[in-house]
Amino acid sequence: MNSWERSWRPVQQAGVGDEEARSGLSELLPDVVDHFTPGGSLPDDNQLAASVQDYLRRLS
Repeated sequence: MNSWERSWRPVQQAGVGDEEARSGLSELLPDVVDHFTPGGSLPDDNQLAASVQDYLRRLS
């Protein structure tokens, strides 16, 4: 099993179809990238850690 197949396994286990997963990712990923790279650059480690914690809070 290659890395792509391993990474797609949770999608299959959740019963989500390939097209639905791709559509969801295409909507989610731009927001994730924008959130973690403010102004188009990667923040320092402390800022990045705080950003990750903030994003996880928003998801729950």
